[in-house]
This record gives sequence, structure tokens and C-alpha cells, in this order.
Amino acid sequence: MKKKWIWIVSVVVALVILLVVTQIEKDQGETKIGAILPLTGDFGIAGNETKDGIELAIEQINNAGGINGNKVSVIYEDSRGLPAEGVSAIKKVIFTDSISYVIDDSISSVTLAMAPVAEENKVLLLSTGSTAPNISQAGQFIFRIWNSDAIEGQNVADYAVDSIGVRNASILYINNDYGIGLKDIYTNEFRKKGGEIQLVLSFNSGDTDFRTLLTKILKEKSQAIYLIAYPSDAKIIVQQAKELGYKNIWLGSVTMLDPTVIQTISDAGYRAYLPVPVFPDAKQDRTVEKFQEAFKNKFNKEPSILARVGYDAAMLFREAAVLGKGTSSENLVEGLNKIINFPGTSGKIEFDENGDVHKPMKIEFYH
Repeated sequence: MKKKWIWIVSVVVALVILLVVTQIEKDQGETKIGAILPLTGDFGIAGNETKDGIELAIEQINNAGGINGNKVSVIYEDSRGLPAEGVSAIKKVIFTDSISYVIDDSISSVTLAMAPVAEENKVLLLSTGSTAPNISQAGQFIFRIWNSDAIEGQNVADYAVDSIGVRNASILYINNDYGIGLKDIYTNEFRKKGGEIQLVLSFNSGDTDFRTLLTKILKEKSQAIYLIAYPSDAKIIVQQAKELGYKNIWLGSVTMLDPTVIQTISDAGYRAYLPVPVFPDAKQDRTVEKFQEAFKNKFNKEPSILARVGYDAAMLFREAAVLGKGTSSENLVEGLNKIINFPGTSGKIEFDENGDVHKPMKIEFYH
């Protein structure tokens, strides 16, 4: 009889242990989010910088206990900066991986292609850097943490006229949603302030010879060229303009804030005025200081603008889950809409009724 009781007690203890272990495993489950970035192709450098920021944030979230006891993991998909690839990627993370929160890259045309899929399936899509003005109307599940071109284009036009006395300019822009949106905003604001747009020309991604376009612009004798280009294109354009004898001012887009572009401008002896996001000062903001220290320790380099927004996008997932009391898309949307002055490394974040942010920008001089 004694052996029987020992056996019964052993079975009960084993069952209790099994239940405890099962509960622990349940509590230490996994919450997945998606990140659709241009990890290869023309925009691969940008996508991987964004990924670095995401990776650091996820590491810190998990070290702090995850979300509701669950570790967070990221399923990365490569858009290659192409709208069709982005659509395939978001369908995959929605229908195969059952993702409810997707971090998007910085290419407006990719965001605009993916947005209808996300909106139709009620999946939250958070863009780290897409700026096309019509993203504001993409739907209630579409958010972004970078200013719309409506802010950037106006700032550049205002500065050109009011601060450096530009009265006439030509525009050279990349022919995609990003370039078209920013070109239109700048043109309207520049003309509103009495400026004359002399020539408007476009180019396609992947073009390598811009001499014909630049020659046409040089004939206009414009005081400035407003260039809307990604780094790889901007470097070639500036170099070829130097070869052709252009000597005046460059106005640029925030996409030109790349060390290699700045160096090319300096080597050519040009003056360039570029819009720059106003980041919190690490000396005055402990959140930013800790981020910069952690990033440098992990990657042995200083964080770029894209690393900052990648980090913020992942951290916003945790904040939205807390404020929205859950990780369903509806909970997360509710959470993001409740955010007030979130201390992002890229600036204070809160969203308006269109899912847009309004961060301060300034114009800086490079030479």
C-alpha cells in the first residue's frame, strides 16, 4: 500500500511539473513581426542600416522580458526596392507567417504598392522613411515615422528664397512616387514665393549618363539646381555637372544625406543646401545617449539616420502593444493612436489623424 501511495504522489508531482513547464513555455512563446526592406539591390545599403536599428531594438526588448513574457522575433523579407517584390513580400508575411505588424522601408513606391494589401487585410504597416504625400491617405492601418514631402519640400523652397536669395531654379528628379511628390511640393511653394522654375527634368533609377539633361539645365543659367535623388545617382550627377562646368548652388533632398554624397559635393567644390531632421541632442536626452552607446558597442559604428528610424519602429511595436493592450492589428493601431511624444531616437513621435508625424527639420550647408 505504501508503494502505491508513493507511486500516486510521484504521478501527481510529475503532472504538476508538466503543467508548470507547459505554462512557462507558453509564457516564453514567440511574437513575430515583419520587416520588408531593400536588403539587396540599389538600395541595399539603406535597407541594411534600417535592419541594424531593428536588430538592436529587438535585442533590448527581449532582454527586458519581451512582450507579455513572449520573445519578439523578426521575419525579414527583401523588397530589393521594387514595388512588385514588396507586394509579394507583404502577402507572404500576412498569409504564410500571420504577421500583424510590418516595418516598411524608405521607398515611397514600395510603400504605396504594399499599402492596399495591408489595409485590405487589416495589417499594420509602419514606414520608416517613405515620404510621398499621398501615403497620408493610404488608410487607417498605414503609419509612418518620417515627415511627408509636404514638410520637406516647403522647407527647402522657403529657405532657398528667404535665406539664400534664389529666384530661379531648375529641377532634376528621380521619376518615381518619391521624386514626383517632392518635385510638386517644391514647385508649388517656390512659385508661391515668387520664384521661377526654369526647367523640370526627370531620370530613372539605374541611369548612369546625365550629361544630356545637365546640358539642358546649364543653358538656362539657373541660380540653383534642385536635385531629388538617391545617393548612387546623386554622386554621378554631381560629378558629371562638375565636368560640364556647372558652378552654382545645389538644393537637395534628405536622401542625399549620405557621407559619400557629401564628400562628392566637397571634392567638386560646390555649395549644397540639404534638409536635415532635427534629432534630439544625446547630451540632453538620456534615451538617445544610451541608444548611441549600445549601437556603437554592437556594430562598432555610429548609427545612421536609417538605423535610428529602424530602432524607433521596433520600439514602437512594444509601446503600441502596451497602450493598445494586445498585439492584434486593431490593438496596435489603437496603441499607436494613443502615443503622445514618444521619445524616439529620431525625434519625438506622435501620429496625426492620417498616421503622419510632424518632426522639426532644418536646412544645413555643405561644401
